[in-house]
Amino acid sequence: MAKSDEILRILREEYGIKNARDLDKAIKKLKPIDLFPFCGEVKTNKKKEIPT
Repeated sequence: MAKSDEILRILREEYGIKNARDLDKAIKKLKPIDLFPFCGEVKTNKKKEIPT
C-alpha cells in the first residue's frame, strides 16, 4: 500500500489529480506514443563487402 499512497501523493501534488475523474481527463489529453523506435529493426547504411 505504501507505493500506491506515494503514487497518489505525486499525482495530487505535481499534477493536481485528486480523483479518478481528474486522472481520466489527463489521460485523454495525452498524445499517442510511437512505439516503433523500441521494436523496429535497426538498419544501417553500411555496404556489405564481398570477399575476394
